[in-house]
Amino acid sequence: MALDQLRIAPAIVNGLFYAILAIIVGSAIVAIGGGGIRTMQRYWERASLNLETKGPEIKQAAAESPRSTTTVRVPESDETEPLPSSGDTRPM
Repeated sequence: MALDQLRIAPAIVNGLFYAILAIIVGSAIVAIGGGGIRTMQRYWERASLNLETKGPEIKQAAAESPRSTTTVRVPESDETEPLPSSGDTRPM
């Protein structure tokens, strides 16, 4: 960053910075992805088993419960003001 502020080869410094950042992020993705495959596989198997065992219970509970509707009231106003358009530059 100091070289960039001193304007010493800014294109090279920025390119090098992004390359190092890409190497770090890429290495983290490979390490986490490669090491986490078995762990995530266990999580998915556990979630699938829970869904298979509790699925019928959830369906039955959903079928037995009455469906409720929610009504939202919007207050009415006598005064209407147009909404500003995207090109409107007046201060609000």
